[in-house]
Amino acid sequence: MRLAIAAGVVALVPAVAFLIAFGTDDGDSRARPYLEFKACLLTDAEGLLGKDAAPVWQGMQRASLETRAKVQYLAVTGPQTVAGAGAFVGSLVGLRCDLVVAPAGLPADAVGERAEAYPGTRFLVVGGSAEGANVSRVAGNDVPGEVARVVAEAVSEAEG
Repeated sequence: MRLAIAAGVVALVPAVAFLIAFGTDDGDSRARPYLEFKACLLTDAEGLLGKDAAPVWQGMQRASLETRAKVQYLAVTGPQTVAGAGAFVGSLVGLRCDLVVAPAGLPADAVGERAEAYPGTRFLVVGGSAEGANVSRVAGNDVPGEVARVVAEAVSEAEG
């Protein structure tokens, strides 16, 4: 009896290995190929649910679908101060975000204070007043559409 069970296990191992390696791929991969370009959203403590961040995130997702750019976000935790949020700007730069997007309020104010320290990174402020050589601004009624447009432009410039 033991011999029969052992023989059955020995016969199954190569079959299972073959199925894992070759047998289940029907060519319809669900993995989405992304570009090396990464756009990152900085939010306040409300995260993606914040009234200023939600439409910006919607625009970033739209741009990702159109361009295959990676998008991610980081919410400021701890003290909701410009100095506290400035550390999170540095974190996004450290994560190699090609474009850091900041909605109005604390995130935009933090970008205004810290963007100059990171000349190799592009920043996009949505509804804020931050300025700088590497800072673009978007204001308007169609925030998701404008954000998607600017992100798509940044991706094109990076690929070009």
